[in-house]
Amino acid sequence: MNRRLFSLLLLVTAACLWLGASCGIERRIADKMDDIQDDLWKSAGEFNRLVSWGYYDEASAMVVSERRADFLMEVELLRSHVTMEGYKISLVQVSSAPFPRLRGEVVHQPKPLDPPEAMTPTPEPTPEPEDEEKPKEDLKMPKKFYAMVLVRFINMSIKPSNRVYSPLLRQYWVWENDEWMVDPEIRQLMDIGKPAAAGSAPPPDQPRVPGP
Repeated sequence: MNRRLFSLLLLVTAACLWLGASCGIERRIADKMDDIQDDLWKSAGEFNRLVSWGYYDEASAMVVSERRADFLMEVELLRSHVTMEGYKISLVQVSSAPFPRLRGEVVHQPKPLDPPEAMTPTPEPTPEPEDEEKPKEDLKMPKKFYAMVLVRFINMSIKPSNRVYSPLLRQYWVWENDEWMVDPEIRQLMDIGKPAAAGSAPPPDQPRVPGP
């Protein structure tokens, strides 16, 4: 009897230690995201200030290394065509997992009305097997964090058009090596006002049919 009681105490102690460690790492991850979110506001502000003023070469230093060359080539289209009065960061969100990448202007889409629900009988709940063990998630401090920033570019115009826009666009950031770097799609500024820019994703490529 004493041996069984001792074994039970060991199991309870081990479970408490595992639960405490799991809660501890979750708290550390949440605290880390809070800390780097403050840095994100500063980094996003600096990057978009440089973009809105047309200092693209200086802004490229904050672009992820694998996209920097593309960024510098894309901004050549913007130098003589895109002007704006400023910017406003509307929202930042930090996550330990990448955000789904959406392209184009953020537009409000009214939610369609739900059709009336038909009355259906409530199904009987299926009990879970008691002997089935659920896998335990091994939490670790992530090496990277991800962020989505919503930026509104104020009174932007695109030559040769004389129309003025203030689009709200998404930017995607990565926290690595103790700094935030942006993975921008700066080319989409040229697409503001075009029908394709209103969608959430670029249209798929059409298959090429060889000629006769």
